[in-house]
Amino acid sequence: MKEQTILEIVIDVLSGLFLVSITRDRNISKKEAKKIISNPAANLTDDLGIDSLGRMELILDLEDAFGEEIPDQEIANFRTVWDIANFFEPKTYHA
Repeated sequence: MKEQTILEIVIDVLSGLFLVSITRDRNISKKEAKKIISNPAANLTDDLGIDSLGRMELILDLEDAFGEEIPDQEIANFRTVWDIANFFEPKTYHA
């Protein structure tokens, strides 16, 4: 099994959910969209275009990926990709 960092797992979840929509909405290549998603400083709303429904899908997928529930009060703190990764630190997970 390849050990993944928290950030890599978060980026994988984001890519699975939003790569196609970012590619389509911005009329860019998947490679370019992946670069945007992979930026830890990317803002979930402004840079990734995640709306409230997308945010709920993201939370559910993150809970599945990490096997733990994210408290509602923490969800409001998720503004960037890095904010999400920092929530799960310092744990490591295996894919």
